[in-house]
Amino acid sequence: MNGVIFIKEVMNISILGNILFGAIMVVLTVITFVGFKLCVNGYRDFRDGMKVTGAVITVVSFVLLCSFCVFISSENLISYADSFGLAESTGKYEVTVTAEVDMGEFQERYEILDYENGVYTIKLKENSYERSYIY
Repeated sequence: MNGVIFIKEVMNISILGNILFGAIMVVLTVITFVGFKLCVNGYRDFRDGMKVTGAVITVVSFVLLCSFCVFISSENLISYADSFGLAESTGKYEVTVTAEVDMGEFQERYEILDYENGVYTIKLKENSYERSYIY
């Protein structure tokens, strides 16, 4: 359609991606807890080797856990997940429109889901005759 400028396709993390990211969080949390237990037991038993090993495991796994939390909350997570096949399409698109677009025709073809700062989030209507990509 003339006057519609494609920005990007809206993607979500797939179920497999959510399971994988959740498993990584659980594993890092368990490793942090095990390191802390080693550190405490080493302190209780006066075993310097266990205490130091436990402290190193705790600190390293805690830093990795915090870094992973920052990674998950970043805006680039979906693009990273998509590169590994862990994202899926929602059927929604972000577009802008120019002055030459016929808004009546635009609203006939696309369902407008959101509008913010000149960017429309749209979805192709079920009864639309156009079944190809927007761009």
